[in-house]
Amino acid sequence: MSYLQILVAIVIVVAVIARQLRGEALTGRRLMVLPVVLTVIGLALLRNEHPTTTDVMCLVAGGLIAFGIGAGQGAMTRLEPRSGVTWARMPAAGLWLWALLVVTRLGMTVVAHTLDAKVAASSATIFLTLGINRLGQAAVLVPRLLSSGMEFAPERDGRTFPDQMAQRFTPPPLDNQPPGQVYGANQPPPYPGYPQGDGLDSLRSRRRQRRARRY
Repeated sequence: MSYLQILVAIVIVVAVIARQLRGEALTGRRLMVLPVVLTVIGLALLRNEHPTTTDVMCLVAGGLIAFGIGAGQGAMTRLEPRSGVTWARMPAAGLWLWALLVVTRLGMTVVAHTLDAKVAASSATIFLTLGINRLGQAAVLVPRLLSSGMEFAPERDGRTFPDQMAQRFTPPPLDNQPPGQVYGANQPPPYPGYPQGDGLDSLRSRRRQRRARRY
């Protein structure tokens, strides 16, 4: 058992709870990045382990419980427009769900020890549990936000997280294509001066011109 991992996990949980109770502008980056990072760290810590079938069953059961609690936290979170941005705040009653997450995690540890599932009972799974819990909250908050007609709060550069991701995965325009123009729209003909029929018509036209040059 790594006490450093437990201490880091406690610091993360306390920081998340403090932000939720205080309330904050709901940005897509903050909502999505932390769960992914925690989940990746949890999987990386388990990479060198050799889980048995019992370990996998305990991890799946614990993950489903953590995801369900996260979904409950997402449903309990209050969303409201404030100063032109979407504001998210968890009521004090949400602390019961955090307590339930801790209790179920300790309970799964006891069950894993009883079943001799050493990997599932180790502290290496704490970050994975937290990441799955945060993913459960995001899985509920994102549909709630979109169905309400509100939008994510802008990031530091003034754009929302979906806009940033869309721009990142949009291919750059061609050299002779203005930004924002659909590829192939209003493009100049590939062979200026030649008939613009199908490919066979262009080929016949070029052959006729070569024969005319010979004579």
